[in-house]
Amino acid sequence: MQATLFGEVPSIVIDVHETRSESGAANILIKILEKENITYRVNHLPIGDYLLPNETVIERKTVMDLIHTLKGSQKGLPRLEKQIESMSEKYGNPILVIEGGLAIRKDPINKCIYVPIKRTTKNHLHYIVVEKKVRLSPKAYEALKQETERRGVTVVETFDALHTALFIYQKLRDILGKEEKRKHRKQIPIIRLKPKLSSISQQQIFFLAGLPGISTVRAQKILEVFKTPMKAIQNVDKWKQLRGIGHQTIKEIKKILYTEYNP
Repeated sequence: MQATLFGEVPSIVIDVHETRSESGAANILIKILEKENITYRVNHLPIGDYLLPNETVIERKTVMDLIHTLKGSQKGLPRLEKQIESMSEKYGNPILVIEGGLAIRKDPINKCIYVPIKRTTKNHLHYIVVEKKVRLSPKAYEALKQETERRGVTVVETFDALHTALFIYQKLRDILGKEEKRKHRKQIPIIRLKPKLSSISQQQIFFLAGLPGISTVRAQKILEVFKTPMKAIQNVDKWKQLRGIGHQTIKEIKKILYTEYNP
């Protein structure tokens, strides 16, 4: 993350569009951050709504946002798929937060769900007083979550905006805590050598890991599925079936494989 004019590196960057609602998760989170003296920045984010250290990116969606995507609005499912694909390709720890997901009532018999749209407070407890009935099968809702997980994005459901803000704050504290522990570890000088690839399997992993967007872990997964590097290259379009490998990654790989060598 880029430092501010005063040399401070923000611990979290919040997308400017998230701050439009005064009662939204972003503004609740900002109040918590200011109280705890944690640096933050509000800026435009091309991917995700919240950017945290350790390659963690969070996209926040309300239940109604997801319902619109499933019903095929103009910005619907294709936009969601692109967001999920971008997060999984560009960041190591992508998270989709479904705000209100824990508050809905599912009715599998009538194939619908009930989304709370108004609450009242009494004796420090929340009572749902108005619900909106949505003709959406609970099975379809669960399928969307499962498909998102399959693409390498963690799905987290919250009750409301406050719950979302607290989740993001706790996630940030956990990451900052781990980074602080790493800083205090005793550093031992290590002589780093070029790795010696003693086995064929190591050479095969090294070969595939040289392609853009393919780590050694992903290279192992590819070889487990396609068995040999040759079969893997011949079926490169099928790599998108594997977790964390999206359309853009395959596009970059094919550019490397099919472009003529030009010194």
